[in-house]
Parts: sequence; structure tokens; C-alpha cells
Amino acid sequence: MLVGLFVAAAPGAAQDTTHDGLEVTVSHLERADIVPLGDCPPGENIVRGVIRAGDEANEFVTVHLDFKVLPGFQGVDWPRPSIHDANGRLYRTAQVFADMDRLPEYSCNFSFRVPDGMKVQDFMLDEGVALDLTAHDR
Repeated sequence: MLVGLFVAAAPGAAQDTTHDGLEVTVSHLERADIVPLGDCPPGENIVRGVIRAGDEANEFVTVHLDFKVLPGFQGVDWPRPSIHDANGRLYRTAQVFADMDRLPEYSCNFSFRVPDGMKVQDFMLDEGVALDLTAHDR
């Protein structure tokens, strides 16, 4: 039986969780038509995502996360992140986690193509580990 960790946040509060030797904090959400699709942790990747007229997805939702590498960190093999909307529909990103201990602290963002105004529910950090985004989606 798979038991998941679901971390909830109070409205307006930063949300922290510790998983696999990393402290992860949801900073904020952002919606835009043009977004960076960089590495996590940040690197030399400068690719951008663009919503064009006629695209099925009408906007990007970008989840901003802060990371701190803890002394017990031994590496991670997390899947590609995803988010769920309020109806449970899954959205994936092209971005991935890599070299998570390259810097002691850093911020990353993950962008997802979604329908305009979609209500975001959670961010899947790893299998069974969901970060509640409802307090950040205004």
C-alpha cells in the first residue's frame, strides 16, 4: 500500500517539507505566456516556453521553489515534476531535477502548460510526496 505525504500550507504562508535530504519551500506561483524552462538547480539552460495563439493550453503556471541541501543528502532520483488541478487532472513539465547538491541553496521554477484560469491543487515532488499549492494560487 502506498501512503503519500501531503503537505498543506496556511493561506499566504511559506510551505516547507524535508525529503531525501533536501528542504523544499514553495515560494509562489506565477501565470504567464512566456516562461523560462531552466535547469534545477539553475544552470546554463536558457530555453523559453511560449504560448501561441491557437495553442490548446492558454497559459503557463510556474511553481517557484526554494531548496536547501541538508547534511544527510545522498542524491535523489525524482521523476519529472507534475501538478494536479482541482479536478485531479495531471499536467507535466519538460523540466527535470539534476545535480541537486551542486549548490548549498538555490531557487528553481517549474512551468506547466494549462488551460486559462485553471485552479492548481498540488505539486508532485516525488512519488507519494505532494506539496499543497492551493494557498499560493490566487
